[in-house]
Amino acid sequence: MKTKLLFILFALLLSATQAQQRSAATLNIGDVEATPGTTVDVPVYASGFQNVSMFYAEFHFDNEVLDAISFAPTYVYNVHPAILWDGYMVNLLEDQQTLVFLWLVWNPPANNIPDNTKLFDIRFRFCDELLGCAENGSASVIYNIEGVTSVSEWIGGVDVPMDLTLIPGSVYANPPLQIFDLTIEGDGTVEVDGAAYTEEVIVPQGTTLGLQALPNAGWQFASWTGDLSGTANPTTINMDDHKNVTANFITLSTTEYTLTLDITGEGTVKVNDDTYTGPVTLLEGTPVTLEALPDTGWGFTDWSGDLSGTANPASFTMDGDKAITATFDITEYNITLLASPEAGGTVAGGGTYEHGSPVSVIATANPGYAFVNWTEEGSVVSTNTTYGFTAEANRTLTANFLLITHSVTFQVKNEAGDPLPGATVTLGEQTNVAGDYFFDEVLPGTYAYSVAKTGNVTATGDLDVDDDIIKDVTLVETTYTVYF
Repeated sequence: MKTKLLFILFALLLSATQAQQRSAATLNIGDVEATPGTTVDVPVYASGFQNVSMFYAEFHFDNEVLDAISFAPTYVYNVHPAILWDGYMVNLLEDQQTLVFLWLVWNPPANNIPDNTKLFDIRFRFCDELLGCAENGSASVIYNIEGVTSVSEWIGGVDVPMDLTLIPGSVYANPPLQIFDLTIEGDGTVEVDGAAYTEEVIVPQGTTLGLQALPNAGWQFASWTGDLSGTANPTTINMDDHKNVTANFITLSTTEYTLTLDITGEGTVKVNDDTYTGPVTLLEGTPVTLEALPDTGWGFTDWSGDLSGTANPASFTMDGDKAITATFDITEYNITLLASPEAGGTVAGGGTYEHGSPVSVIATANPGYAFVNWTEEGSVVSTNTTYGFTAEANRTLTANFLLITHSVTFQVKNEAGDPLPGATVTLGEQTNVAGDYFFDEVLPGTYAYSVAKTGNVTATGDLDVDDDIIKDVTLVETTYTVYF
């Protein structure tokens, strides 16, 4: 496909120069959207055009996409007043794709054009040849800068070249055009929106075209193929892209054949877009398209009998009686179970289940743990240890368990029943600092303990922890016998 590009080349004719510091200027061609087949103004902006003494440019463009418009002897419009005051010349060269523009300034010191000022518009007819635009789709028409470019300013009574930066722009087709191309197999005609098809039809993207197949004598319409399928006639097609459609006509035949379908499993089959309900009688040579549509929870497996393979849809031509079987298999799902943490408990009930089967999963906490909930992808699905549901998809379920702990508090007193501070308490492997009689996050179990304080007899024993506990301990003062 040939891309249509617009090239604008600025070639600037320089006058005599001196070895002086150059000023800098910018020439910027704007971006424009245009509807194919309409007129478009392409703006040319300038910055740094102070004390300009002369500006000469050649604008080159692809005349297969753009045609320069001249209603006067000019091809530029909306010209800046400073240029109008001095006057300018513009001409279309014989190649019909180059505009020459010349502006000679009469009083350069007084001529300062503000930055980002539009100098003029170049007016074109955009994509008069719609086929070219359609082949180009929505690709942009690009301004490409080539060659040596500059502009002159007036300094000390002479022309001095300025450094010039050139910024390209683009013209975009909006909306894009699309091509409808039709092939006719057999003997007949097709009307597109009521007119006989004779050549490619070009329309804006998104257009809906009406199609009607008209068989000639001795022929009958059979089907649409390509970017349109089925046997509906008349029908429509949406032009959201280029479309290539074939209208198939077959000779009238008195020979009829029967198409019989058998369905194994759960699903339906369409014959040329119509749902199969019983044997179908078709003329010899009729194109047939079968489409298998599985019910929820089922999948299409294959065709067998007078048609084989797994293609869906599948097509063939009626050249005899056909007996075909469409096979559907029920879908199976994997139910995966996890325990978090793994030491917290066990899970049961996972595995493979057919669609629609009941599933029951069970979580059992290990000693020292409690079941919290079932979650799936971080969301809670049940707070019961047994969770039931119907298999309709692959699932991964996590049973969450919580470690059970208790607190143990020792109340240490003297023989008079008064609190006794400063004792050191050991519970199992943990010894608290003196005076700290509290133990947190103690796992269930039996622990040896001891309570010691200087001047007192150490108390010892075993403690069964199966809940939060407050343990009373009385320390007896140590007594001594003195013999004389």
